Amino acid sequence: RAIGFVPPTGPRDAHVAWVGGGPDEAAAEFGAPFNEHSPTGARLTKWMHRSGGQRTEQLLGNVVWCWLPESKPGGRPKGNREPTRPEVAACWQRHVGPWLASLPNVEHVVAVGVPATKWLLGLPWDRAAERYAGTTQLVELPLLEAPSA
Repeated sequence: RAIGFVPPTGPRDAHVAWVGGGPDEAAAEFGAPFNEHSPTGARLTKWMHRSGGQRTEQLLGNVVWCWLPESKPGGRPKGNREPTRPEVAACWQRHVGPWLASLPNVEHVVAVGVPATKWLLGLPWDRAAERYAGTTQLVELPLLEAPSA
């Protein structure tokens, strides 16, 4: 069950788009991806500063735009689960692919996390993606079609 629709943020003329797996609880609460109140958002902000960029100059989004909470008894949200391949495919076709295709100046798309890495590189969902961490891969944009694999 998905809740907390969180569309991407940032200037349309940005040259870099940071794309994660999906929003966490803080992003769903504040309506912005990689919210600085979450550990992931704070870490990403540090990465941007180290690379010479500012959050306000960059696009921030995810391959899934809804928070996918795990539930504990009573239905209260707990944690954040990774999106499934069908969930990513559905959001990609409806939201993410058209969003990326509409950005005139994006030169770099940075995958943040395993689901985004697997999707953007077209890797099998049941395979590990850690070997791609910290690497650079050439991917053709716009990716309107779902990657095969």
